[in-house]
Amino acid sequence: MKTQARYELLRKEFERRQLAAAPADKAEQVHLAKIVIDIPSLAGGDFQGFSDALKKENTVRELIDKGEDFATVAKENSDDADSKEKGGDIGWVAKGMITDWREEESVFSTEVGKTTEPVSTTRRWTVYKVLEKDPAREITEDQKTKLKQGAYQYWLARQKKAYDVRKLIPGLSIE
Repeated sequence: MKTQARYELLRKEFERRQLAAAPADKAEQVHLAKIVIDIPSLAGGDFQGFSDALKKENTVRELIDKGEDFATVAKENSDDADSKEKGGDIGWVAKGMITDWREEESVFSTEVGKTTEPVSTTRRWTVYKVLEKDPAREITEDQKTKLKQGAYQYWLARQKKAYDVRKLIPGLSIE
């Protein structure tokens, strides 16, 4: 209970800090589409599922490299239920909304119309396409809510990067 209470206090404090530091009205944003492929854990013994996910990754990569329509590839291959039917479109994203620092750096440094290098974790493989960029787009209330909800995870990911925290035991997660 003590650990849970500490976590909740930290989470609330970082939500407060994120809201205080977040721009009140405008911020740099990107309009994105994404393809996500879920990767089953090898620790669970799903070797066939893991193999199928790797094959799917290669297929998606080949289709994108050949210049296939990103929206069509997303509809046919993405495992992200929220964006799959919209051709991978996830809308406008401000800094702080993507908690994985590698993904955030990748999408904000990619040119409009280009796809990012895929980002892999132990659980998923993700590639983004930058549809539009706006250096000073209005922040919506929904975006403010997402920034608040992800504030602790965003801070934690940045701390892991800053202090070069690495997972030393395969299959275990530091989260």
